[in-house]
Amino acid sequence: MITLKGLTWNHIRGYSGLIASSKYYTENVNNQIKIEWNTISLEEFEGPFFEKYVNNYDLLVIDHPTIGYSVSINAFTPIDLIVNERDLQEIYRNSIKRSLVSYIYDNHIWALPIDVSSIFSAYREDIVKKVPKTWDEVVDLALQSKNFKIALPLSPVHALCSFLTLLSNYGDFPLYHKRYFANKSISIKVLKFMSNLLKYLHQDSLKMNPILVLEKMSETDEIGYVPLIFGYVNYSIRGFRKNVIKFTNIPSTSSGPIGSVLGGAGIAISNYSRYKEEAIKFSVWLMRKDIQKSLYFENGGQPGNLYVWLDDEVNNKANNFFLDTLLTVENSYIRPRHHNFPRFQLEGSIILHEYLRGETSENEVYRELNDLYLSLLGN
Repeated sequence: MITLKGLTWNHIRGYSGLIASSKYYTENVNNQIKIEWNTISLEEFEGPFFEKYVNNYDLLVIDHPTIGYSVSINAFTPIDLIVNERDLQEIYRNSIKRSLVSYIYDNHIWALPIDVSSIFSAYREDIVKKVPKTWDEVVDLALQSKNFKIALPLSPVHALCSFLTLLSNYGDFPLYHKRYFANKSISIKVLKFMSNLLKYLHQDSLKMNPILVLEKMSETDEIGYVPLIFGYVNYSIRGFRKNVIKFTNIPSTSSGPIGSVLGGAGIAISNYSRYKEEAIKFSVWLMRKDIQKSLYFENGGQPGNLYVWLDDEVNNKANNFFLDTLLTVENSYIRPRHHNFPRFQLEGSIILHEYLRGETSENEVYRELNDLYLSLLGN
């Protein structure tokens, strides 16, 4: 028997559907293949963690902004070079295009989008009666709410993701300019907006990542609304936690729910694996609608298959999570896959967090982010 070793992140969304699907695969599809999964923290997953693991694993679940760096160190095998043409066409047909595109770099597909998400809005239907559709309405809710707080996950990396989302929603698309990281006037406006909003947020916002916010929101009545947070379908399913969370499209300035930072996860195949053929067969099987709808979703996974997102039965079980957020995904912002982006994300998030803690000014943080961008990503 061949044992494939896999690595993912340590939330039920990250591992539970994979474990259940892998068990079924061994028992019902190929009894000569066994897949074992280990986990790492969300914080490690968000960076180029694979550099120290890729020699010892066959399958690695990764975040698309690390693709450029992975190519620079020859970490993964291009999917399109080892998958047959029929399966490749199925992947194109069944994927949410915005997500699949995020794993294409240097004319190759480097991972299959088994999990799709982006930054959405989240709220408690039993607490919030009118959901904000504009940023002015978000501020109004923050000022008027008496029995609950609004929150944002503003731990450093997620503060940066919110910042990038707001810049994009305000009409700029940061980190793709030649001479500056983002329009200065829009950047200053967004920074001031975030700083002002912070005064009315839950007191732990600067310390929380999305999982911590969703746990507090689902287990207590402290948080009623979160305007920007990566979506986790688990919290939309009755019985997962004490209270159900509803996800919806992000607020807008004027152009609709555009510019949300795309998230999700893709399954990549180590360039050092001795079992690439076996690994790609399992990965393609995992992308099938029937598997994503049943084994993967029903055991805690968040599907990447477009037709599962559109499926009425799945949406009924998930409080309409997928249909209510698909517009945001389809209009999302893809972070650069440049090989230096993981370093920009790490260092830039620290710069932004210092500002949100009141330690620097808007002009200082803009200058520092601009200098960092030009030194690492600028053309």
